[in-house]
Amino acid sequence: MTDFLSINGTPEQVSNGDVYGFFRTIFNDGYFLTNVGSIDDEQLLKIASLFGQPWNKAQPTLTVAKVEKPEFIAQTDSIIEAHNECAYSHTPPRLLLLYCVENETEGGNFFTVSPRDLIEEIGVEYVTSLRHAIFNCQVTPDTPPVAVPILRMTEIGEQIIYSSIGASVGDSIYSLTQAQDEYSAGLPNRLNQVLNDPKNRRQHRWQTGDLLIIDNLQMMHGRESFSGGNRTLRHLRLV
Repeated sequence: MTDFLSINGTPEQVSNGDVYGFFRTIFNDGYFLTNVGSIDDEQLLKIASLFGQPWNKAQPTLTVAKVEKPEFIAQTDSIIEAHNECAYSHTPPRLLLLYCVENETEGGNFFTVSPRDLIEEIGVEYVTSLRHAIFNCQVTPDTPPVAVPILRMTEIGEQIIYSSIGASVGDSIYSLTQAQDEYSAGLPNRLNQVLNDPKNRRQHRWQTGDLLIIDNLQMMHGRESFSGGNRTLRHLRLV
């Protein structure tokens, strides 16, 4: 049976600036989801300012929509595997805000994954490598690699920070540089397998006006492939 994200917030919390209620919800659930109706980009930025500052001030808002000549996977209709936003950074954004402008597609459900809940399924034998093996994480050939462990100490404690984008075509962005034991080399494949298993997902079918804010240090997210119709999301990374 498919598990779906529940509406756990109200538009009144947003319009009233109930920051305490928002953070209480996201602390408990890892996300905040409500429908705020039709709003423009200026209103969206005002809402975002309640919860944090732009992670990238030069480009605070991104548009996620299919384009004819895509530069990024988010501009296609392909699956986006489970990932933490900007896992290639030493300091990923704390929150990810998504707002649905329109969605007329078939398929394409958004999904979340809670990696801390899956440690036992990943396997306790991998924990040492999760914590201590060092991988070069290189998101594109023209960007320098970042040396990281996968289980990192963050502002909310030890968390798995990882991206499996590209896993479905065998194109991992991780290369092992410092092994800890015999399990280190196989760790990315094991993570890709567990984190992208549909049974471990909580899904969401976008409706126009949906506002979803994710704790990017607690939860991973992704998207199933889709077809037909228009689909436009606004995407903001916050600290």
